[in-house]
Amino acid sequence: MRVTIDLMKKSTQIIDLSNVINPRVGDDDLLLPLHIVYDDNQTDMRGKDVEFLSNDPNKKNIYIAGTCNTNTPGDNLYMGNLTFRFPAGTFKADGTYDPDKTMFRIVDKETQKVISSVNVKITVMKNSLEFDFDPDKSSYDSRLETMLHDFHDKGQTMLDEIKNLNNQANSNVSGDTATTAKEAKKQADQNAGDISDLKGEVAGARGRFANMADREDTQDAAINQKESIANANTNYAALQQKNAQQDAVIATKARQDFIVDYLSQMYFQPETFENEAALKAKYPNGKPGLMITGDTGHKWLWIQGAWKDCGIYQSAGIAAGIGYSKLSENLREAFLPNVEEVSWTGKNPGYINENNGEAVSTSDYFYSDAIPVKAGEEYRVKGHTYFDGRTVILENGDGGVVQSYPDTSEDKDVNLTFTVPQNASRMIVNYRSDIPTKILKTLNYQRNGVALAGLEQFVSTSAARTYDSIDLEENSEKGYWDCKRDGAFTSNASAKASYKPIAVKPFEIYRITGKANYDAKLATLIDYNGKLIKTLPEGNTEPGTYEIVIPWNAAYLLINNFNGVPTKVEKATAFADPVKESQSNLNTLLIEFVEDNYDFASVHLSYTQPGFWDRNGGFTKIDYIDSTDKIPVKPFEIYTIDGYTYYDSNLYELLDDNDSIVTVYPNTSEDLKRYKQTFIVPANAKYLVVNHYKGKDVTLQKAIGLRKSVLPTEGKKWVAIGDSWTAVSTLGNGVDNYTNYVAKRLGLNMDNAAIGGTGYVAHNKNANDQFYNREIAADGDAYTILGSFNDVFVDGFKFGDVGNTDKLSLWGGMKATIDHIYSVKDNARIGIIAPGPWGAFNPQNGSNWDKLSMKASEVGEQYVATMKKFADYYSLPFLDLYHQSNLRPWDSDYVKKYFHGDNTHPNTEGHKQFAPIIADFVNRLL
Repeated sequence: MRVTIDLMKKSTQIIDLSNVINPRVGDDDLLLPLHIVYDDNQTDMRGKDVEFLSNDPNKKNIYIAGTCNTNTPGDNLYMGNLTFRFPAGTFKADGTYDPDKTMFRIVDKETQKVISSVNVKITVMKNSLEFDFDPDKSSYDSRLETMLHDFHDKGQTMLDEIKNLNNQANSNVSGDTATTAKEAKKQADQNAGDISDLKGEVAGARGRFANMADREDTQDAAINQKESIANANTNYAALQQKNAQQDAVIATKARQDFIVDYLSQMYFQPETFENEAALKAKYPNGKPGLMITGDTGHKWLWIQGAWKDCGIYQSAGIAAGIGYSKLSENLREAFLPNVEEVSWTGKNPGYINENNGEAVSTSDYFYSDAIPVKAGEEYRVKGHTYFDGRTVILENGDGGVVQSYPDTSEDKDVNLTFTVPQNASRMIVNYRSDIPTKILKTLNYQRNGVALAGLEQFVSTSAARTYDSIDLEENSEKGYWDCKRDGAFTSNASAKASYKPIAVKPFEIYRITGKANYDAKLATLIDYNGKLIKTLPEGNTEPGTYEIVIPWNAAYLLINNFNGVPTKVEKATAFADPVKESQSNLNTLLIEFVEDNYDFASVHLSYTQPGFWDRNGGFTKIDYIDSTDKIPVKPFEIYTIDGYTYYDSNLYELLDDNDSIVTVYPNTSEDLKRYKQTFIVPANAKYLVVNHYKGKDVTLQKAIGLRKSVLPTEGKKWVAIGDSWTAVSTLGNGVDNYTNYVAKRLGLNMDNAAIGGTGYVAHNKNANDQFYNREIAADGDAYTILGSFNDVFVDGFKFGDVGNTDKLSLWGGMKATIDHIYSVKDNARIGIIAPGPWGAFNPQNGSNWDKLSMKASEVGEQYVATMKKFADYYSLPFLDLYHQSNLRPWDSDYVKKYFHGDNTHPNTEGHKQFAPIIADFVNRLL
């Protein structure tokens, strides 16, 4: 019986293993078959591992990993079937193990991230029988039988040796009979001694049998069932062979003297060289030990007769830390910089030459005064290069040039990020008077704790909201904020007016009403450096109302106003979710989302002295509670705390840089009451302090990432092929249909490959736009085809059957379509979706369809039946939306609410009716 673990973990669950497995203290290699699923569907366990964690009744921790196998009958990793092995010594204490501290965890082998976990209840039985056991009082003792077999074997061996010696004596005709007889006598004497010893052993053994008359029948029956001596000898030979194999393996292992000698050759202090050439020049024939080349910082080892570059060497931490400029581009995007602008004064016309640090006279350029800097500091300079100068010159105390940026002589705009070298002490910036230059100093980097997959999508799909208007403050000059490159301001007095930038925060929601202009957007979002992040709207200059969720890396919202069209900006302040009507603010919704979907890691609490941080921001010494050291926190990080209050303190306080209280929880004076809360760190909080009531546990956990089990399809690509039900143009740009709902639900990248009026046979004014001619992406993870009753309107249409290749038949058109998809991607995962019911074709339409001399309902049934037969014939997943869509095109009141001006095309609310069905279907394909 396999134990099923559902990674979806739709609710808190504890699996009781008592009906499956009841281990005993001291059991060896106990096996537990598992079946891993996701939302009751099979899940692929390749590349994953199962871990067992527990805390036994003696408070001893148990951790087991990497003990899964797939050689038990029924095991299949692809189907989620595997067997977990409890090694010897796992269970050292009997009793029922605490289910809150006993669980199986599913782990990604490559990243070692926890995918999901399920708590289990397990009871371990005592092993007391072993200690009260008396072999002499048992009805059967297998060891006696073993001794008997040994006696038989020894006796037979002796007889064989005597017989062999006698035969040798009889056959010796060379005149050496006397010698042979002498050897025979010697062997006989030895055998006689052995037989005497054997008699002693037999006598001793008989003592065990002396008073066992009542057990003879049992013994005889057991002995008769045992192997013959011949079989036992065969098994013994196999055992000898196995021992020989083990000896061979052991012989390859490192001995103590070898390890000591090898360690003596290791060098923990590396030898350094200017470059690779210098290393090879000194040691052309190699040398044991670690070598470092200074030009690259790489380590080199002599391996198999050649010097091998083993990558970057770092024997200690980087003194200045790893700055933004040292991160790869994709890692930089994961961090939110906290910067301050550096004030500086310009000097005479000219620029500082990077070669010698001297000023060069010119009327186009200026240079700044010397700005003090320190090694390891990080700066950003936005400005412009000069053809024979640099934007930034870093000098030492004597005025010598240490480093210049950028490493080019091109005349162009630059946006530099760099770390000050060790021997630089001042910085000079070259700048042009007609191009704004900005110098920013990095203070720190804030990892946005909630800027992870799923959150922005969640916020953007919240339902009703309450908005407050934002007063727009006009700039002193007319113009607009350029959306094309970096959000720069462009003066233009004739057509547009712009407003001062609005400071924004991640995940705020704004509603903007107005009109975009042909060369600017209604709204532009930029980061702290002025880098363009997003524009609104995309590809549309008509008046309208648009909603935007502020990305995590945006700092400012810039608004453009088309003259004559009023512009309005509103900020969402409250949220109403129809499913959660009692929750009215964004933080509540976000916290609930995180609690349901994110993994948390425990934060170690290091207690200082007895006392607490009170809500006024002061520390009070007292005997009853302890306070933690201040824990550094960052804006938007999410924590969960569980503990007890004290009568005049809070469970926790969030402090700013000055130790002033930002937030307390709970704001009450109740004594010894338990509270549990998940909270988001405010923007101005720097430290967290936890008060701990002695004698009561308190736990603090931090959200560390979205569980893979929430969206196992996250980031995969879905190609949706179809007709007007799938096409964007049917409902209009920006209006969601089922493809949008499915993509959001599964976290997919969706490629809409649909054209209205088409099908497996039908085309729409273009003879090459049937499904089998459709241009589709070659990198899809799943391909679905939805449609289409458009086919039955085509002259000469027929349903077709197995083997039909006529493209005027449904069968032939479907065959051509899947062949086309396979030609683009030979291992494509394809799903066939029957069209939903139309007003013209549905199970309740009994009108005649003269084109095929059938009733309309019969046309629909035959069309869907042919599709189903085709899908079965070619082993393709099939979804019968015709009979399972939840749509009612025969109901006029329903049509008015859920269809798009006719009884054929659902509107966006109608698409919501069947989108979850398609989402489940697509999920099975991935």
